[in-house]
Amino acid sequence: MFTQQDLARVIVNYSCDVKQGECVYLNVFGNVEQMVEYVKQEISLKGGKTIVRLNTYESIIETIRHIDEEKAYALLKKELALSFLILFLF
Repeated sequence: MFTQQDLARVIVNYSCDVKQGECVYLNVFGNVEQMVEYVKQEISLKGGKTIVRLNTYESIIETIRHIDEEKAYALLKKELALSFLILFLF
């Protein structure tokens, strides 16, 4: 049976084939902090770097619960700016 560490190793070494010096952006949803740590460790062992954006269910629900049109527009602009930053970094 695979552990989370085994799965992280497969994701980094085979599915993504991370190379030394690469920067990997992890945009994760849910309460998966431990899995993210395993993936980050594996990326580091390959000589890569990580940028992590952790979206917990609680933070998503809280955002949706208190959002209005103005806040939604501001959030959209922030997401767009983040996307451009990530493209620039890669």
